[in-house]
Amino acid sequence: MTVWTRKKTRTKVFKRQRIIMSTSNEYTKAFINLGEYWIVNTDLKLTLEKIVCDLYGYNGFSSINFCRYNWLRHGSLSDTNLPPNQDSLQKHILRANYQAGINRRSLSNFFNAPCPSQHGWKISEGILEVDWMSQDPVFLHH
Repeated sequence: MTVWTRKKTRTKVFKRQRIIMSTSNEYTKAFINLGEYWIVNTDLKLTLEKIVCDLYGYNGFSSINFCRYNWLRHGSLSDTNLPPNQDSLQKHILRANYQAGINRRSLSNFFNAPCPSQHGWKISEGILEVDWMSQDPVFLHH
């Protein structure tokens, strides 16, 4: 889960994630499959999006943009509590999958990892940087 959350601390969201994970075989399988292949399949992306909806209290919803829309509609405007938009979540999923793939293969003497620039990062003037999003963060439709 560290690859997914990028935190080793026990935050409120992390605790909620542990509870959600322990009660859902579908969610547990999603994290087990993270990094198995370099390309993230659609089913895994959709399941991870559902997990994030659950983390933000929208149980049973599968569209993070819908959750974000409702969060804003109800006046919850704090950036620290705002769910990510779908574009930035998809980039995060790509990065988490890539890092999980590296971790899975770390005990092999040799493995071919694809260029990270196709997995949620970008290369700018020879420096690897996080590619946070490729679309406008404000969306008009939910």
